[in-house]
Amino acid sequence: SAPGVIPPAVQNDHRADGSDFLTSAPPQSTKTIVDTSQSDTGMTAHDAAITDVAIGEQVTYEVTAILPEGTNDLTIVDALPVTMEFVSASIISTGGNLTIGTPTMTADDRDTDGADDRVTFTFGQVVNTSDDVVNADDSVVVRVIGRVRDVAGNANGDSLVNEAAITIGAGITTASAEVEVVEPVLEIIKESPVASGPPGTIEDFTVTISHAGTSTATAHDLTIADLLGEPNLTLIPGTVTTSVGTISGGNDSGDTEVSLSHLALAPGETVTVTYQAIVNPSAAAGVTVDTPATINWDSTPGPGGRVASDSDPEPFVTST
Repeated sequence: SAPGVIPPAVQNDHRADGSDFLTSAPPQSTKTIVDTSQSDTGMTAHDAAITDVAIGEQVTYEVTAILPEGTNDLTIVDALPVTMEFVSASIISTGGNLTIGTPTMTADDRDTDGADDRVTFTFGQVVNTSDDVVNADDSVVVRVIGRVRDVAGNANGDSLVNEAAITIGAGITTASAEVEVVEPVLEIIKESPVASGPPGTIEDFTVTISHAGTSTATAHDLTIADLLGEPNLTLIPGTVTTSVGTISGGNDSGDTEVSLSHLALAPGETVTVTYQAIVNPSAAAGVTVDTPATINWDSTPGPGGRVASDSDPEPFVTST
């Protein structure tokens, strides 16, 4: 600098850097079974931690998706087992912090066997207003109802897993719920103390219906029938008794058949039916008189279940 001139002060520049991380909450999801259509199936037939379902029974699932704060696209795809069929779907709730457009629901048949088995909820862009708290205000809950189909792929003890895929932005989470198939299996035994005798013999019949050792569920809509179309055996009206249920045929004048209908028989329960019938007095010697007692039952009340049957004969041979 020139003589006598004071140089200007030197200015120092300072700079400092710092950093921190902001991590948004990851997508979360849960899937639960909230109801089934039959209270009698329970959880005790196989694995005590898994819900039991009969063929024809409906299962209600709920999927909860918890969204991170910010703006994300949301899609929920619920895939039922292919041996179940889609019944209905609904959106149960959307959180108070969420701004959502107009969601859509679409069901489709992913294995092309004629029964829809998957439903897709498309929510589009969802805005989750920030409050730094993760609770129900950040969640969407949807409900899906499926029915266990009467197909060969469903058998006693089978495990059916329903899996939901939740896509939130670029993240995907999955949640699943499992049920186990149970089935009623009944046996019928028809007995009489005599196997032969002259025409005109009065036979005392006992018909017993019980669960087989492999049975794991209540039998519904049980019907019992006997003396169907045997010309050489005639029911004696008024002699029919039963240990369970209501007699629908056999005790009124003119009745020719024994019948009970619309019973429900839980595992371990037994039905015993007794009645008398007379062998045709004009029947020839050496005639075999035989009418098998039959039972039919369903795995679920009303239509939609698996229908099965069993029968047992008790032949009587006429002598001279």
